[in-house]
Amino acid sequence: MSLIVLGVALEALLFLGVGLGLRSGRTTRRRQEDRFARAAADARRLAHNALIVDASIAELSELVIEESLREMGMEWMAEPI
Repeated sequence: MSLIVLGVALEALLFLGVGLGLRSGRTTRRRQEDRFARAAADARRLAHNALIVDASIAELSELVIEESLREMGMEWMAEPI
């Protein structure tokens, strides 16, 4: 009789261990998915910032060229006549 009780107890312990292992695996997967989502959001934000900087540099370059032409006595018209 005690062997049956021991067997049932070991089986219950085994099921508990498997259940905890599966739960831990799901938690780890969810944590990795969250980290990936945050990294993707950061990458999008940095790419957007790079586009803003690139556009700012292009605009600044255009302003420098216009000012240089103005100083040389050549007017720069941004829009064609």
